[in-house]
Amino acid sequence: MPEFSNHQPYYTMDVIVQCPRRANTDSGIWRNVLIFVILFRWSYIVNSTSDDTKDFHYLLSFQEDGRVSNESWAMIQGHETLVRSTSHMTICYWFKIIYHQATMTIASYCTPSTEDSEPKCSNIQFHIDDTLDWNTFRVEFSVSNVKTKSLRIKVNPKSWNHQCLTYKDGKISLFGAGYLQSQAYFSNIPIFGPVGALVLGQEQEGYRRGYDHYDSFSGYLTEFNSFDRILTRKEIWSLANCEVFIKGSLVNWKMLRNKWKLSQAFKKILSFNDLKNEICPNHNRNDFEKEIHGGELPVPLNNSENKIMAGITLRYISICKEEGKNNIIQPYMWIGIHSYNNLTTESGKQIWKKRITNEILNYDNWEVDEGSEGDTCARMQGNGKWRDTVCKKTTKHCTICDGLADQIFSLRGLSTPKYEGLFSQIMKDTDHVGRWVIGGRLEKSYGGYTNPTENYGYPIGRHQWLIKDPSCEIYEDILVDLTLSRCTESEFTCSNGYCIPQDGRCDFAQDCSDLSDELNCDTIIIPNNYLKKVPPTNATHPESPLTVTLNANIMNVDRIDTIHMMFAVTMEMYLEWKDHRLSFKNLRSGSGQNQLSDREVKRIWKPDVSLNNAKIGTLQCSDLGINVKRENEALPFDYSNNVEDKIYQGRDNSIILARKVYVEYGCSFDLRRFPFDTQECTMNFTMDSAKSKYVILEAKEVNYHGKIMLLEFFLQSIRPILFPISLTQSDKSMVIFEVVFHRESGNMVNTFFQTFLLCLMAYLTLYINLTDFANSLLASIEENFPKTSYFKNIDIWFMSYIIFIFIIIVFHIWVDFYTGHRDKVIDNHHVVARQKKRLACYWNTLGKTVFPVILCVFTILYFILSMQPLHS
Repeated sequence: MPEFSNHQPYYTMDVIVQCPRRANTDSGIWRNVLIFVILFRWSYIVNSTSDDTKDFHYLLSFQEDGRVSNESWAMIQGHETLVRSTSHMTICYWFKIIYHQATMTIASYCTPSTEDSEPKCSNIQFHIDDTLDWNTFRVEFSVSNVKTKSLRIKVNPKSWNHQCLTYKDGKISLFGAGYLQSQAYFSNIPIFGPVGALVLGQEQEGYRRGYDHYDSFSGYLTEFNSFDRILTRKEIWSLANCEVFIKGSLVNWKMLRNKWKLSQAFKKILSFNDLKNEICPNHNRNDFEKEIHGGELPVPLNNSENKIMAGITLRYISICKEEGKNNIIQPYMWIGIHSYNNLTTESGKQIWKKRITNEILNYDNWEVDEGSEGDTCARMQGNGKWRDTVCKKTTKHCTICDGLADQIFSLRGLSTPKYEGLFSQIMKDTDHVGRWVIGGRLEKSYGGYTNPTENYGYPIGRHQWLIKDPSCEIYEDILVDLTLSRCTESEFTCSNGYCIPQDGRCDFAQDCSDLSDELNCDTIIIPNNYLKKVPPTNATHPESPLTVTLNANIMNVDRIDTIHMMFAVTMEMYLEWKDHRLSFKNLRSGSGQNQLSDREVKRIWKPDVSLNNAKIGTLQCSDLGINVKRENEALPFDYSNNVEDKIYQGRDNSIILARKVYVEYGCSFDLRRFPFDTQECTMNFTMDSAKSKYVILEAKEVNYHGKIMLLEFFLQSIRPILFPISLTQSDKSMVIFEVVFHRESGNMVNTFFQTFLLCLMAYLTLYINLTDFANSLLASIEENFPKTSYFKNIDIWFMSYIIFIFIIIVFHIWVDFYTGHRDKVIDNHHVVARQKKRLACYWNTLGKTVFPVILCVFTILYFILSMQPLHS
């Protein structure tokens, strides 16, 4: 067993490893073939001590009472801030929000105006965005009036949060709680100006002026330091976990303690330990460590097991010793029990439970007056007695991890595994602090080691490794992102080593505590040699051109104009193709579930289809986005990927481009058989991206979702002309949809029947005594009214009145005929003639009475019914 210096964890892994080697690739980039399967031996010890210093620290408070004010601020100006211009720096600080508002300014730095320029300001602001989660803020960071608004970060309200901003050559990285959470870029590279005014809690609109209470900050700030260099991730992690407090080289928080100019802001002096207890995160480091390693914290169940565990504690007294009660130095070990919500028995005794099973503890070995003071974690002393303690990450005791079984770990991110025997191990490097190595048992050479600037704690999770092995002709260190994980092939490894179900990867829900499951969620993997201007080849039949399938959903026929020879449609076009050069990540099932971002859309080849018989200037187009349709299963699990993404091949899954268009097509209407005509029109689609030798356009289906009955026509059919494949004069593939319109017969009723009645009415006037007939007649019918394929109310009006006129005329002819002819026949019989005349007068009088009544009743009913709303 190797020896370790004080405060160094003991931790080894046996691994199965294949020798790394250089692979022959066209790009010349080294790819190594190396896989580790680790059988974890659960016998490691964890310890680190916390510094105890009597230095005094401080924090500043703003608007503690919640009153919004533009007079609450702290200022440092002149040479106490930046003393030179710089284009790169790191800014770190702790903050705690008391009251929220839409915009909260942490810090604002402005330089005074000069003869050549206006004041230049740099700000750090939080913005509440309704489109984000309640605890996710949009961060606006500006440098010399150049802004970015694309940063996002998680913030725990009413709790202390640690953040770091690194800025170098236009690239901004935002860290929260020690993790990289978002990045942004400036289009140009602004620099911080020298000798400005730094204001905390307010935004400056100019040098030392322009405060707005709507942009102010309500809360606490401490350890606001800036550096003239980019801090490493290890340093940022250490700052966020209170392992170190680094003094800033540009803004030194500690040195500025008595130099702040305060306005309605207050300073609170704290000791070093009080500051750590105030701001440091309240996490259970012991739970974190045992979970990422796959074991659990042991719980003694009887005196014998308690004695064994105490013996292990004493064995490592040199690295686990701490000063405890009564200034006695002895080792401490975590025990896997907890007490939540200060639960007690009826007798008032505090209830403790096992962490894993949540069973009530039946055995204990508490020190006198321990186990009932309200703390929620427990530790064992070297004498076997138990003490309760606070569950804080800063409380660092040694840990015994009781493994359920040998855990198989794999080091992912190299190449295909080949098991050659158990001959290597991962262990702590005693010669280099903070480094883990892949060492051989039989020789001192190694195959790789962790990058000290990136590593913290254990190498479990996703870290950078330096790979080197002279025996495999790799003589120089190569930096590679690798993942050391015990997660199964159906799980995803968070960057901190936790395992979540694979379906939780890029599902718009944050399942990893470090949010790494929602990072790098691009859909497309684009190779370096990808040419977006060149169409892909047919992966199935390389000698054939690429097929782009056209599907059309015609939403409506908006207009048919026989005078201007055109018809207008609104439709959705879907172009579908496969690009074997691409790969896709983490595709979800279902339509529209895998939409590409604008950045991805700009980087891939897309077909260009024109509507070449559309009228010029009438096309209106709106892109509906590009989706990937999952049609096949993902590739088998690949240990060469350090991030466990599901990979889908482009040759097996289609890309779909969707567009919505309004277009007016020209059509040569044949009106010789009007109004018994049927019109045939076409919609032409031409593939403009390439000639038919390389890409052909193929119609798959066309669907119509609008109304069949149109203004003057009904839509008889829409169908693609499938054969033969149409080609334009420029040898480009073309698809033709044939649209057939048939004129509606309702117009014939309006046209022919009414005119027939008028004609018949005119004929019947031949039988009328001209001296008794009115001198005028209806001259025109519906000449200026719109034509429809159905009866309108006005059509009913005209039809009814024409019929009334017809009946009245017929009645009039009948009466006239009855009286006229009979008088001539029975002229010598005066009595009979007078009777007939009286009868004719009777019928005429009856007609004069009945017809107005019928006409009035019809008119009243017509207007009552016409004024009623139309129900679908």
